[in-house]
Amino acid sequence: MRRNPLALAGVLLMLILVIVLLVRPGGSGKTEEAASTSLYPGLDTSRVDQIRIRAGQAEADLFRDGGLWKVASEDSFPADPGGVQRILESVSKLTNDEVVSRVPEKYDLFQVDSAAAVEVVLGAAGEEEAHFFVGKSGPDFSSSYVRDAGREEVYLQPDPLKGVFDRGSRTWKDKTIFDLSEEEMAELWLVQGEEAVVLENKWEEGWLVAEPEGYRPAEGMAQGMARGLTHLTASDFGSGGEWEAAGFEEPRAEVRITMVDETVHTLWIGGEKEGGGGHYVKRDSDEILYVVPKSRVAPYLRPLGQLIEPIPPDTGAAPDSAVAADTPSGGMEE
Repeated sequence: MRRNPLALAGVLLMLILVIVLLVRPGGSGKTEEAASTSLYPGLDTSRVDQIRIRAGQAEADLFRDGGLWKVASEDSFPADPGGVQRILESVSKLTNDEVVSRVPEKYDLFQVDSAAAVEVVLGAAGEEEAHFFVGKSGPDFSSSYVRDAGREEVYLQPDPLKGVFDRGSRTWKDKTIFDLSEEEMAELWLVQGEEAVVLENKWEEGWLVAEPEGYRPAEGMAQGMARGLTHLTASDFGSGGEWEAAGFEEPRAEVRITMVDETVHTLWIGGEKEGGGGHYVKRDSDEILYVVPKSRVAPYLRPLGQLIEPIPPDTGAAPDSAVAADTPSGGMEE
């Protein structure tokens, strides 16, 4: 019996179509699989402009003002940019790969209930983009339990997350005082009362003493002072009521850095914080009272005579190697 070729072709096309649908459902299996592993697949962290965090009784409200993140809950003080970046990166890495529970009665076991968890909300342009609870560490102590506020599932994340969002008693304020490059420093002034030392960066030659004349830096002192200013951070902040006791009417020292582009950064070092904890310092760019550990400012409080030393006089004597070269190599005089 002869079969209709058109009918056979139709059957073949149907078989091919079924195979394609079974092997590649939706026609883009890999993309959908990759997207489905993200807990927040549509989240664009570059659009996030608000972060709210609640950990126990502590709350932090961070917001983006132009390109700068600030802490609304701390008088809109600039926020630690590294801390904010870690938050955004961590949220973008949250996955729904490993479900450990779908039972609300077990939330307390994983500490992802609202009472014990760290609650985090990310927003953009007034819309909520992500809302989740960070619970306790996983069984290996390097993972974390997380629950999205709108889902029953509890997910195990491969990273330790609680410390990213919960700073405990630590502030979200930016503690950076200076973040400079030694290569871009041109001059460094150190003023103590009526005395001053001016150092010049000669790069290949290192730091030289420009004032007073006839001196050179004591070994390691100049470079140590310059490097100490490249990444200077505070350990704490002084309150408004501490300004009077900070000692800036007669500062212990003034440190002035002139950069290659002629930008000038100035640091004033005041007195010691009562009860220990370091020295009060302030910079010229704002009226923020910082507290810096004593060890970080100690080099700038040394007597200037310990930072520089007289250049030895040039006696005109030939170096030992030259004298040795002029001496006969052997035998007695005839």
